[in-house]
Amino acid sequence: MKTFAICLCLFICVSLAQEANAGASKTLSFRLTRQKIASIEPNSNITRQSFEEGWGQFEVHIPKALFLIPAPNCRKNVFLRMVGADPDKPGNHDQLAFRWQLFQAIHAVARHELDHVDVAIKIGPAAYQRINRHGQRELEYCNAFIPGK
Repeated sequence: MKTFAICLCLFICVSLAQEANAGASKTLSFRLTRQKIASIEPNSNITRQSFEEGWGQFEVHIPKALFLIPAPNCRKNVFLRMVGADPDKPGNHDQLAFRWQLFQAIHAVARHELDHVDVAIKIGPAAYQRINRHGQRELEYCNAFIPGK
């Protein structure tokens, strides 16, 4: 009986750990260089206060031919997006600081002040990606997402 209880407990713990890992965000690293930046929104003259009031959201337009993941349904650019973080939510100060630093670094790359910045990109079905009939990952739409900190 004791052995059964121990095995049951181990099974439950392993199942919970697998479930937690399944929900974890998977990422790929993408080296963003000046050649890969078509434009950035908002522009670099935004204040940090305005940036945070806009929930730290920004997007980088990247020519689809230069993006890491094929985007067959896009005409021109892939929109690499940082989604918002509520500035009034407790604990989001670090998220907003991370976003501001990344936003500034991407603009520095665009101005040729930095050679590159490595950006994490979410992958998987929750990030609107699928595996095509050739077994390769592709974007369903023209959006890719940067995970928050």
